[in-house]
Amino acid sequence: GPHICWGSEGVMLGYEENDVKGYDNLGNLVEAIEKAGLTETLKGPGPFTIIAPVDSIIDQTGKEKFTADVLKYHVVEGKHTVASIGGDLPTLNGKDLTYARKFRKTFLDDTIMGQETNYGGGSGYPCDIEADNGIIHIVSTTL
Repeated sequence: GPHICWGSEGVMLGYEENDVKGYDNLGNLVEAIEKAGLTETLKGPGPFTIIAPVDSIIDQTGKEKFTADVLKYHVVEGKHTVASIGGDLPTLNGKDLTYARKFRKTFLDDTIMGQETNYGGGSGYPCDIEADNGIIHIVSTTL
């Protein structure tokens, strides 16, 4: 996932504001998928597109809120690169992600796909990550 910088709090600890503090990964998402019993589904032939919220947003939202139904809302059948998204996308839970194109960015449910920075001085949120059976887009919010 994207790296997180120390920011102004790091100065008091002897770090530069833009020094890397750590990385915002996907461990909480993987844990939630396993707990919800969706591992075998997502290991299937697919293809799937996964909109993957980072650990920090799952911690902030509350891990207990990531039920199987919520997780299925973050998964779309088919392989959808950010450039190929041009309309609403049906999710595995039966509801559609709402597409919008504004500010020269692609949004699904008000979440930026391919966000360039994480507003703390860190790196951007990667998108179009190739997987064996689909694509992963890392995002800074939940859907």
